[in-house]
Amino acid sequence: MPFASIEPDDAALRETSLADRCFTYLNPNASNWLPQVPGSVTLYSNIGASLAALIVERITKTPYERYVREKILNPLGIKVGEASFRLSDIHNKETLVEHYAFNASYLKEWRRQLPQLDVTQSNIANWLHIPFFSIPDYASGLMRMSAVSLSLFLRMFMSNGSSILHPHSIVEIRTPVDGVVPYQNLHSPNNQSPLPPPKYGLIWNWQTMSDGRRFIGHNGVMP
Repeated sequence: MPFASIEPDDAALRETSLADRCFTYLNPNASNWLPQVPGSVTLYSNIGASLAALIVERITKTPYERYVREKILNPLGIKVGEASFRLSDIHNKETLVEHYAFNASYLKEWRRQLPQLDVTQSNIANWLHIPFFSIPDYASGLMRMSAVSLSLFLRMFMSNGSSILHPHSIVEIRTPVDGVVPYQNLHSPNNQSPLPPPKYGLIWNWQTMSDGRRFIGHNGVMP
């Protein structure tokens, strides 16, 4: 995802619809297509998640945001105003889980890559604070939640999907799959990469600080 498409607050969501974003990215004249045959390669993809969301919209004839609210959040007991893709929908922004990045030594690089965001040194040692932002591929992971709402959502995964997902779907989500670096032939004699082919899956990470505070994060890649 181009860093320029990341904007403060809800700005990126006001500029384009989910359909426009997908069709612009997947334009036949664009250079965003993999040179491999469909089904022969697995790649971590933000636009892929957005395309899946667009399919949900077309099949259900319901805006994706409303579908998530009615079919996922409401059944989990997450109230309207406590979780949304848009900051403007949140009743009390002070309750939202905020964005942090580890390793404060990268502050200059963060500011160079994302000058539109006011990334600052956190008051927590070696952590950077990232203000709320928006991305046009919001379906790939920009659900804003309070800590309580996030705990309800995570418990759904730990409870084999609760009433939302079939247990088999949870198994599929948790299972890493082989992937490749785009446009890289891993079997080519010219491939000098010392790294093994990456695997992709859904991973939750957490770290408990000495003062008892816990940080929860997501990583889409397994080394």
